[in-house]
Amino acid sequence: MNIYTLFCAMALFSGSIGTVSLIMGSLYFSNVLILELPSGYRSMDSIALILTGIAYFGLFIYSVLQILKERLWVTKQFPSVEMRPLLKN
Repeated sequence: MNIYTLFCAMALFSGSIGTVSLIMGSLYFSNVLILELPSGYRSMDSIALILTGIAYFGLFIYSVLQILKERLWVTKQFPSVEMRPLLKN
């Protein structure tokens, strides 16, 4: 098992936790994908890295949108601070 497979497994395992998946997805997309693609000695690995990077970038965007949507919903539904429910940490 190489380091990329282990990293992908850790990212998939932590996908249910929002903050951890954001960190893992952004680290994967910025470091692993950019550093691995220029080597080019295995085209299938490059294709797999591109697809996984796109998937995690989509997860990153989806998670950010969900966080913004929840905060906007709470702000619009409960204008006063005292009436707002506690946000999930």
